[in-house]
Amino acid sequence: MWKKRNNQISFSSLSTLVDKDVDEQVFLNEDLSKELCDILEYWHDNRSLNQNQQDKFRKYSQYLLNFTKNNGEATQWLNQQTRLTDLAKKCADDIASHGYYLDIEGTEDPNLQSFDWLIQAYTNTECDQLIDIIVRCVSNRFYTKTLYNLDLVHSDDIKQEIVEQYALPSIIQYTKKATNDPAPLEVAYALSFNADAKKVFSEDRDFVDHVEKLRQSDNKEVANAAYGVIWKLEDEEKFMKEVEEKKSKEQSTEKLEEAAGDKQKPEKALGDEKKPKEAADDGKKTKEATDDEKKSKEKAIAEEKHKEEADKEDEEFEKAYELLMAEIKRQDLDEAATDEPEKSAGTSSTEPKPEPVPEEIEPQPIQTREYLTMSSAMIWTKENVNEFLIDNELQPLVPLCKSMDGATLIEFHQSCQTLPTEMYSLVNKSKEEHPVTLDIFFRFICKMKQYLPPPKPPAKIFFRYHFIYENQK
Repeated sequence: MWKKRNNQISFSSLSTLVDKDVDEQVFLNEDLSKELCDILEYWHDNRSLNQNQQDKFRKYSQYLLNFTKNNGEATQWLNQQTRLTDLAKKCADDIASHGYYLDIEGTEDPNLQSFDWLIQAYTNTECDQLIDIIVRCVSNRFYTKTLYNLDLVHSDDIKQEIVEQYALPSIIQYTKKATNDPAPLEVAYALSFNADAKKVFSEDRDFVDHVEKLRQSDNKEVANAAYGVIWKLEDEEKFMKEVEEKKSKEQSTEKLEEAAGDKQKPEKALGDEKKPKEAADDGKKTKEATDDEKKSKEKAIAEEKHKEEADKEDEEFEKAYELLMAEIKRQDLDEAATDEPEKSAGTSSTEPKPEPVPEEIEPQPIQTREYLTMSSAMIWTKENVNEFLIDNELQPLVPLCKSMDGATLIEFHQSCQTLPTEMYSLVNKSKEEHPVTLDIFFRFICKMKQYLPPPKPPAKIFFRYHFIYENQK
């Protein structure tokens, strides 16, 4: 389940860690455990290591992995290292909750390989203290984003690898616990396209019943993800079965009609003995009519099937659209409920309001275009952001973005580009007098693309393979 990496480790340098005269148990308890704990604690607090710490982390993790492969007491020793286990959980939680260290846009932490070896040590000894957090790592939104960036989310090889490593029970268990998190359901939906994974999911009735209940969840993302899982596990097969039964029934009806037509032909021939030529012509016309009728029915069946598929897609789209409109209406009602007490309080007051003191109008600052001389929007100041908005006639966005610097504006742009419907509603939530129109909203998305920093080249992908031989003990 962990990220696939090259597992070819050279242990030639590990012999320098332990002197022949030093007891291995003493080295494990006094040196290795303490050093690994200090490194993990520093990595968790600072999210980076210096070169000396990186070298130690790599060597000690390799040594521990080799120790768990060749020593039968490794499981007992790891179960006693509570501080090491807690710190490993914290670092893994950094990945699951925040996406730290992961290979997103080519910024993978080089120490992640050493951490991978440490996790393998726990896996080799069948220590299950970290299993829940590891499943969270591979099913969180940051890990999913990494797979999407690498175009691996729909990889059949990865799905089959997950099945072969017996990771499905852990995913099922975590899905039952995380009732308000759509991530494990999305993973289950992707895996359900694999025949073996679909069979495992379908046979676990507790899992299917649990996902069925989640379709009624108040969390829309959870409800939609659960709807997709149930469709793949049960509804899709039922739909295909109904289509086949309907098609089979129509074919049986056609055969009966053809048999009835064949029975009428000889009767008509006997009644028209005096007119054999006319009878032959009538039989030919009847056959042609039957063929035309059969073709028209086949065409009608194909059109009806196509219409059912189109209606199903329209139904799913309408359901998503209704959920979105209901959320927007709910937000509008909340705002109306908040404004109503304020209006009633204002009308009940009989005291005349004092006339507002006219404020002195400050002169507009001199507009410059300094932002054009900078290489990227990442280094813009607040003034440069203001220059960009005014220069591109995006003044309605100035009140919203006036306190943003370049980095914040890039994050705002990415949210608008990724979730335009939600962000457009959010931008106009407090813009009743001067709303941001659609043309301005999308002009901002288009213009901002010209000043984004250049994308980094994609990172290389390494795969790890395990070989098990029959004579290996």
